[in-house]
Amino acid sequence: MLNWIKVFIIGAINALIYFGYYVSILLFYISCILFVYIVIQGIRYRFLNYRANKLQKLGRYDGAIPIAQQSVKLAQQISGKTYYAKSQNALEAMLNILGKLYRISEKLLLFGKKNNYRAVTVAINNLAELYRLTGQYNKAEPLFKQAIEIDKIALPETYPDLAHKINNLALLYSAQGRYKEAELLFKEALEIYKIALPENNPYLAHPLGGIAYLYRTQKQYNEAEALLKQALEIKKIALPKNHPSLATTLNNIALLDLSRNKT
Repeated sequence: MLNWIKVFIIGAINALIYFGYYVSILLFYISCILFVYIVIQGIRYRFLNYRANKLQKLGRYDGAIPIAQQSVKLAQQISGKTYYAKSQNALEAMLNILGKLYRISEKLLLFGKKNNYRAVTVAINNLAELYRLTGQYNKAEPLFKQAIEIDKIALPETYPDLAHKINNLALLYSAQGRYKEAELLFKEALEIYKIALPENNPYLAHPLGGIAYLYRTQKQYNEAEALLKQALEIKKIALPKNHPSLATTLNNIALLDLSRNKT
């Protein structure tokens, strides 16, 4: 009887080892296929973003918007496929049994997964920015909010990407005359930048300029001037002398003086 038990146990172990090998090979190939798929889709996503951004800079918004919409759709597909999530869950369950090879496979999948959150929010933000620039504020606002919501879940609270999107939503509110809401968002973005970035990083100048514009429109000229000068000093340290952003801030100071002299 004991001999039969021994034979059965040895046979079961051998079967587990035998089939475990083939399962590991199959898993490896599946991981490679998924990884190649992620890379190809990532290249497509980057190309679409590049084309949309280039058209945006050229002022060709009608051409940029449909490309940006494709970029959003692709980014959501990459991170939202049901079979992708199931494949990853299966991987994680099998890791406990099959060891190091499966850990390598998991890393290949997670490489794409971690970057997908950012891909989605960048694509959504870019499309929202195009809508903002073309005055389609009702379409832009929910997209900005969606991108911010995803970032707040997926990223640390003081991550610069989150501040970029908050600043963009503040610009939208500013353009709509929603100054109180815009000011709160500009200040929120500024606080994140102050924590996350060096004190002379040019990104800090963006919300400073935004708040200064709000103050100028409300005839708070002294407050606006102080912020514009602060933004100018940051840009002088961080940017080349011929950088167009410096000219923008100098122009805003000139507009402030012009507004002040008219009163």
